[in-house]
Amino acid sequence: MTIHQPSFRILELIHKFMILSRGSLVYSGTYPDLSTFLTDYGRRVPDHVNVMEFALDVIEELQDSPHGVDSLAEFHSTRSQSKLRPSLSGLSNIGQLAEAADFATGPFTETSTLCHRNLINIVRTPESFLSGLGLMLVTGMILGSLFYGVGNDERGTFDRNSFFAFACALPLFSAINGVPIFLMERNIFMRETSRGSYRTSSYVVANGLVFLPFFFVQSVLFTLTSYFLVGLVHDASAVCLFTVTMFLTIALGNTYVTFLSSLVPDFVAGNTIITAVTAFMFLFSGFFIPTDYIPDYWVWFHYISAFKYPIELWQKSEYSHIEHWQGRISGSAVAEKLGFGDVSVKTNLGGAG
Repeated sequence: MTIHQPSFRILELIHKFMILSRGSLVYSGTYPDLSTFLTDYGRRVPDHVNVMEFALDVIEELQDSPHGVDSLAEFHSTRSQSKLRPSLSGLSNIGQLAEAADFATGPFTETSTLCHRNLINIVRTPESFLSGLGLMLVTGMILGSLFYGVGNDERGTFDRNSFFAFACALPLFSAINGVPIFLMERNIFMRETSRGSYRTSSYVVANGLVFLPFFFVQSVLFTLTSYFLVGLVHDASAVCLFTVTMFLTIALGNTYVTFLSSLVPDFVAGNTIITAVTAFMFLFSGFFIPTDYIPDYWVWFHYISAFKYPIELWQKSEYSHIEHWQGRISGSAVAEKLGFGDVSVKTNLGGAG
């Protein structure tokens, strides 16, 4: 946009000016400071004169002189350095650049305000949340029809393990869709926290209060549409454990995607890195390669895999509640044979969440 002969009112609306003359920077600063700059240079601005027009006249006059605008450019450079030096010397260390800002309100007010803002965002963009419910509903029905009525035999073991693996992979891989949303919110979060709008803890608590109930609804919906169709054990504790583990897995997926997204510069890098990390965690979960067959130098990846703990917990719970298996053996014996006999419910619940 070009403004021909702007008035001083328009000039005062512009935050910063940069004046160039024949490739040399002769001024960079605000409009009010331009008058002081010219006065310090030795060219006092007359009263009732447009400062910008006066500056351009001075520059035009210097351009016709033997040395041109070199003296004005050098004066600007010296003046800028003299202003910068005291501000830098006043810092004892770089940590002072990130001193905590004073907060205008308390944590409770911040949390309630952020919760209200999150709820408004949900109302304004319901498709992002309804799509999550739709994904759980459709996937649950597909898995239920695919593994319908599993039996207590070798085929049933294979079907159960496949169902558990896909049920765990679903929330962890689908959480990657949140990368672009988080990257957009990251700049807002950094700007608002740096200015003391709210604390980081308030932001985390507010997001948890709003989104965790939604994750729980997703887990309940998935359980209702898949668990009983597949034919898993009809035990109240097993059903509750499956639902809670699914809820923790959904929350874990969103948490670790948020963490990794905070470390990447853009969506392309974030999507590539997070997808690769998730795929490798699935590979080392123990579903494709038994733990005993994983090389010692890779076994550590097995224990940090987000897939390991939910899958083992579901298998332990399922087989432990089956009294009679094919060949007159118990489900607990099958769990021992598959390597899930020593699985701790508390430990794996902690790992899943």
